[in-house]
Amino acid sequence: GIKTLAEAQAHLVHVDGVMMGREVYANPSILADIDHHIYGGVERPLDYQAVIQKMQEYTHDQHALGAKPWHIARHMLGLFQGRPGARHWRRYLSENGPKAPVGQPILLEAYDAMMEAASFARKN
Repeated sequence: GIKTLAEAQAHLVHVDGVMMGREVYANPSILADIDHHIYGGVERPLDYQAVIQKMQEYTHDQHALGAKPWHIARHMLGLFQGRPGARHWRRYLSENGPKAPVGQPILLEAYDAMMEAASFARKN
């Protein structure tokens, strides 16, 4: 049930490691700060576009091995959890991902749709 890096740090005073599986699945971007908060590394902003591009490439490669693209892409639903545009990201993937034809860059399309919705919201 550990949901924050602060909670993880509090446990690490007493144990050698903590498991954040559920939280990481629901909010994968929490791992972007782990090196800084737990190990004292340099804080770097997460490049969401690079993550999406890499996952799109991975999805394509795994499809060549027989995996269905949606079976990989669906695990990306929580990528923008708690961030502006997260609802648009989830909605686009949920509505279009399961029926997307093979080869369709569904993750990149979802990102573009989210960014377009955010741009529209800022203008209005």
